[in-house]
Amino acid sequence: MAKRVIWSYGDIFGLPLKDGSLGIAQIIDSMMTNVVYIALFKVKIGSLNESFDLKKDDIISLAATWKNSFGNGSFQKIRNEDLFAKKEEFKNEQYKDNGYIGAKHVNEGIILDFLNAYHKLAPWDDWFNPNYLDQYLISPNVKPNDLIYTKK
Repeated sequence: MAKRVIWSYGDIFGLPLKDGSLGIAQIIDSMMTNVVYIALFKVKIGSLNESFDLKKDDIISLAATWKNSFGNGSFQKIRNEDLFAKKEEFKNEQYKDNGYIGAKHVNEGIILDFLNAYHKLAPWDDWFNPNYLDQYLISPNVKPNDLIYTKK
């Protein structure tokens, strides 16, 4: 069983990818009691010991997900940095005055599927809606041109 992890806003985590490498996420803020906002980065590292730098331009997605994946040891804490995004930048904040009714969040499986596809470790279009993962991109401009497709 994984060891419990105490985390805070600004913490950078390594998320396990299919090839044994790690995708990178930062916890930005809380959306609701059990849901956190995270920034996902285009940076991928081979191990926790690998040195890497992050910048705001490296963000590929701003998402909301269950906080338990960060506290239960599923993801590995690397370090803490200044925040690369602000809570106000998340699409769900348009729903805050209505108790977040209409807001969306995803589980760790979707986050990992997105990162694996982004890093060309899985098909991008392997969904009922082949464009499903596009909705998680911060902008269409950050979508790589050389993704893996099964339906093209």
